[in-house]
Amino acid sequence: MSSNQQQEGGSSSLSSSMTTRQENLRRKFCKDYSLPISILASPHFEYLIELYDDYLGCNGQWKEMNEIIQRDFRSSEGLFSMLANDVVNNLLGTIEKSEAYIKYNTSAVPEELWINRYLEFHPNVEGLDQKSLGQYFPVLNNCQEVYSGEHDGFYFVSVDMASANFNILRFIDPKIVLGCKTYKELIRLALKEKLETGNYESNHKLDSKKLLEELETNQSLVYKYLIDAKYLRQVLFGKLNPKLGNEKFDQNPRRKGTRK
Repeated sequence: MSSNQQQEGGSSSLSSSMTTRQENLRRKFCKDYSLPISILASPHFEYLIELYDDYLGCNGQWKEMNEIIQRDFRSSEGLFSMLANDVVNNLLGTIEKSEAYIKYNTSAVPEELWINRYLEFHPNVEGLDQKSLGQYFPVLNNCQEVYSGEHDGFYFVSVDMASANFNILRFIDPKIVLGCKTYKELIRLALKEKLETGNYESNHKLDSKKLLEELETNQSLVYKYLIDAKYLRQVLFGKLNPKLGNEKFDQNPRRKGTRK
């Protein structure tokens, strides 16, 4: 093989590697932000980012992600993903081991936790229990059942609750979310702890001190990315969703479509 052929082969391999890295980064970005983009090749990806920007603000987020990885992670998407995953997994492990979460996850009837917590704020309400609640709320297996004669006379209200999963757990017991008042505060706490204890500087040559300084001065793009990434939030609270509790919910006859 001639030297020219070897050079062409090396250039082709390098180009292929760069393309793969770019597509991996784009795939992660679309996944983390739940973007409806499945075409990752240029120029189609750039066109779709611009197309959805007015509705989703994804163009600025994409630029910030590239800036984070190039500036703080030596252009390595893998290092950035490792830190993000470490933060989520460490936080998940801390919460799962907490006494408050274990109590919530092993409650014989999880609905009782809601009722007891509600009565702490409204102690004058009398006769509030699972059975008494049933008469006020129809049981729905899917959204289409809303539009049926059976529910004539009911009023349906759609509520979009900010950081719903976080606030639900915080309502049940603030200790579950480590005493944090907001989801942002929880992620800030988790990121700070991981940067301080993760040995990223010695093991991966990341400037942990710089990242911590930016976090303390509210200039951290890493922190901003973590709180904005919908997928990471879904992973965290999806795993915290107590399966055992859901199974016990399903044993409640009122949840199987029968009304008393």
